[in-house]
Amino acid sequence: MNEQDYNNVLDLMRKPFPCVAEAMEERFRQTASFGDKYSPYSFAVASTKLQPKVYDLLRATDWFLAAVPDNYFGEGMLRASVMRKEFVPRPQLCFHSTPAKNQKSVEKHGLLPEISVDGEGRSKMFADSPYYIYASLSEQEARGWCERFKEEEFLIYPVHSGVAGINLFIDPCSVDTDRQIVSGYILDTIRVLPDFLGEAISA
Repeated sequence: MNEQDYNNVLDLMRKPFPCVAEAMEERFRQTASFGDKYSPYSFAVASTKLQPKVYDLLRATDWFLAAVPDNYFGEGMLRASVMRKEFVPRPQLCFHSTPAKNQKSVEKHGLLPEISVDGEGRSKMFADSPYYIYASLSEQEARGWCERFKEEEFLIYPVHSGVAGINLFIDPCSVDTDRQIVSGYILDTIRVLPDFLGEAISA
């Protein structure tokens, strides 16, 4: 995140979320440093201050929020990072993994962020996970994600992202920097209608 990005996001946050803006400014006072436009800008913030509406504020912008619990800053604190969305060429088809128990809901309502259906997200280690819809570019990669959560039965839904006009950007938590491999993406939407889903595939 470069300095211009920082200033733009800060201006967005000041009025609706002054506590988040203050946390961003506190980090700036400590370091006053920026990377390139895709580098995260990370800061400590109380989990109680990072409400769903903070995520919603950024959805229509070029930036997004990711957060992880970080007890280094104290109990109940998060290390929040604001990043520029790194889009990939829109695929005609991508794949979404979901527990089989969600089948009826998915086929009736489509895909929604888990926060919309009172879900907790795919991992308690990633506080942002209930706020986004995740996907893989291949069925094989989607199966790889299912294997990480062997305690549940999973289904894989093909998503006709090309026809639906849905863009994808890189999920930073799915980047293997050592091998330069990306295995997961975020759909830049808050809903995928059932009409744009293919038939469920057993994982």
